[in-house]
Parts: sequence; C-alpha cells; structure tokens
Amino acid sequence: MRNGLKVLIVGLSKSGTTGLFYLIKNSFEQYYGKSVLGYFEPEYCPEEVKLTKSPAVIKILILPPRVNFDSFENNFDKKIIIIRDPRDRLISDLLYYHGFHNHAMGDKEKFSKVYEILKKKESDPKSISTFEIWQKIEQISGNPSDINSFLYWVKSRQTWLEEYLNNYYDANRDLLYKYEDFVQKRYDVLEKYLGIPIIDKSEVPENLKRVERTKSFGNWRSWFTEKDVEILRPILDTYLDKLGYDASDWKLSENPKIEPSTCSEYFKRVVEESVSRGPIRGYLNQTKKERLYKLFPKVDIIYTPFATNLEFFRIDSVIVDLLNGKLVISGLALPKDTSEFNISFKDEEGIKVAECGLPSPLLGEKYPDKPIAKKARFRVADIIPSPGKSIEVYINMDKIAEIKIQTEKSFKESKEGV
Repeated sequence: MRNGLKVLIVGLSKSGTTGLFYLIKNSFEQYYGKSVLGYFEPEYCPEEVKLTKSPAVIKILILPPRVNFDSFENNFDKKIIIIRDPRDRLISDLLYYHGFHNHAMGDKEKFSKVYEILKKKESDPKSISTFEIWQKIEQISGNPSDINSFLYWVKSRQTWLEEYLNNYYDANRDLLYKYEDFVQKRYDVLEKYLGIPIIDKSEVPENLKRVERTKSFGNWRSWFTEKDVEILRPILDTYLDKLGYDASDWKLSENPKIEPSTCSEYFKRVVEESVSRGPIRGYLNQTKKERLYKLFPKVDIIYTPFATNLEFFRIDSVIVDLLNGKLVISGLALPKDTSEFNISFKDEEGIKVAECGLPSPLLGEKYPDKPIAKKARFRVADIIPSPGKSIEVYINMDKIAEIKIQTEKSFKESKEGV
C-alpha cells in the first residue's frame, strides 16, 4: 500500500467534497511521510495521475457534461462518493451560487436588496420561504423566476447525482459516504475502506474558505416553511429514499433560528470575495481566450438540413487536448423513435465512430415523454484537425454537419485571399 494509493473523491457542489479532499490528503501525507499529489476539480483525468505510482488524491464535481467522468474510470484504487441531504445542500447551493457566481451581485444596489431579504429571513424565518428567496434573487438578477424554473434548478442537480450513481458507482468497489457522517467525524468507515488512519485535520486553505458555511446538518428545518415542504416534498422524497435518508421526516423546527454567519454574513463574504477576484478572473479568462484564439481564432459548426430521423441534434463542446494535439467533441442527438443509429466523424485520419448513449439528464428534463432523451449524449476523442479542412459529421450515411477549425495562419490567409 505504501507504494501509493490513488483516491478519487466525487460529489455535487456544496456536499463536503473540499473538506473531505483535505482530510484525506493530510492523512495521506502523515501516513506516507511525504507530500502527496493532489488535483482540485480537474475536468479530465490528468496524465500525471494516470502514470504515477505515488499516492494521489483527486476531487471532482458532478458537473455534466463539463467533467469527463469516463477519463477517471479505472485510474484509481479507491473512489469515495460523498452525498448530502438534498434539502441542506439546496440551501448551501442557493447562497453560494448566487454569492460567488451570480455577477449581478456585483451591483451594490442589487446586492443590498438580496442582503435585506436574507436579513428578513434571519429575523423571522417563517416570514419568507426558501422558494420565495430564490425567486426574489432571480427577479433582481433579471432571470426567469417562475415555479417551473425553480423546480428545474432543484431537480437537475439531483438528476446529475442519480445519473452518476447509475453509471459510475459500483457498490462492491466504491464507498458511498454521507456528509452527515463527515461533519460528525465518523471516520471509522473511511479508515476501513482506505486502510490507513484518518488524522482529524481537514483545514481548508484561506483561498477556499468561502466554501465553508455551517459544517453541520438539519438546518433546512429552520429554513423551510410549509410552502417549501409543499413544493419540494413531491420532488425530493424519491431522492431522499434512494440516498438512504428518511423521506417520511419533513418536520420543521417549531422555533426556527438562522444565524447571520450562515446566512446574510456568509452571503456578503462570498460576494465580496467574488467581486475582489473579478478583475483577476476576468484577466485570466481573457488571457486564456487570447491564447486559444492564436491557435483557433475561428471555429464554425455548419449544420445541414435534417435528412435523418432526428428530433434534436447539436454539437455543444469542442475541447482541445493540447498534450496530444487532438480534439474531443461531444453533443446531443435525439432520434424521433427508438431506431438505432451511429454517429461518425471524418477527420485527417479517416472515419471515427462516436460513443453514444451517454447520460444527458437536462435533455431528459426537456423531453420527459422520451425516455431515450436521458441518454442522448455522444462523444468522440482523438479527432485530428487539419487547417483549412472541415471535420465532417455523419449520422448513419447522412452528412449532418461540418466543423471548420482554422489556425491563426490559415485565418490570416483566408482574410488576405491567399
């Protein structure tokens, strides 16, 4: 074992992945007596991790299709999937997402309005439901705020988790670990699974302190109102049951109490950090784009009229593998019926067939009457681009799209008419 145990930590955002990552990484460093390789939320499994024989700890979030789950399979000795009561996770996600990722909160007036709403919730938790808080924040931000948009937001996250467990969780190999056990420091199950002692030290670095909020559970009982229960219970009961939580227990606190440190002040702290990082994040994003534009200043996807039996088709991701000089392309293809089809790509080397039937929970939500919509994603790797030449996309024998990718040189030549 001391040759190096590689561990993958997986979970939804706001479910304790960061704390668990540092708990295990610190324990490994104590056990192995040296610094341990760690990767924080990569979207593809790093080649270094695949090749190393040294201990390593990697944390990924369940964010389809952004994260390529397939690339992480069979590259780790152990995998821990951390889950959390979806009612508590919903509240943490609501505050963190709108605090850190909602750019509208950079507007002082809009932030002040949300801040006052949260202060009202603290002073009288029963006066406003969690749904109404979400709704008001979305309205202030200029986003859709109807009940269906709220339910879609709630269901999509849980659907992502369900799809991941259905496709990548092996009960005989992996460990399903509850956030509630983690915050109560029930580490015995971790020690048994990993075969090493867990050192009670999971200090999160200062630059990631924003992710910490309550380090507790059951706070939804003070946050939720009867209206929330009425809206959410029909949706979450099934998920609660599948994840091993008591779906019959929706009892709310008779004397609810919400601390500012876990509500308005937490939100304020996260917004302030997001705003302070804004110029830096903007510069880094701009720098990344400038670098990519030097390689690929122009990318066009040209769709031909649907001559096939398709309800929906889109290419939504063209990723550059800079290590190998190849592309990874993915998208969605939904047939009108259950007839079989294949998707192929013609590149510099020839024909390459895409992997189909991958999870697509959001499309499944859009087409609830079509079960096949839940597995409509396709993906193909090792595509070789050629400057000035299109990558052709076929369904069966019918050409359905072209992907035109130009390098900076060919882009300049095309503009100069060379």
